[in-house]
Amino acid sequence: MQSFTGKVLLADLIFLIISGLIIINIWGVDVFYAFAIGCIFMTVLAMIVYGVVSRQKHESMNRFMAATFGGMLIKLTLILGAVIGLYFLEILHVIGFTLGVLISYIYKSVIEIQSVIQKMKPKQATKE
Repeated sequence: MQSFTGKVLLADLIFLIISGLIIINIWGVDVFYAFAIGCIFMTVLAMIVYGVVSRQKHESMNRFMAATFGGMLIKLTLILGAVIGLYFLEILHVIGFTLGVLISYIYKSVIEIQSVIQKMKPKQATKE
């Protein structure tokens, strides 16, 4: 799987299976449910931000950096809003959701950075 979407979905699947086995046995299904929703929330945000940033890869460095930092700002603002909203609405287990968001934010950021760098590399001509 070379695409960003494929890498993220595969990482999510592995991550949710492993964390599900651990979290359900220790804290219960309701915490895992919130944890999984946090992971899915981050997947949606990562896909949106990656789409915006990858479209700017051949633009000037100023536009590319503005898209990168703007995407990060939007992502962090939505995360903060979701955590605060869930805290006051008491719909989900807030700690489970927050842990799902934070942990998946880390590995999705690594995949995103790796994918952007790989896309920005110039194509090398093969010698025959």
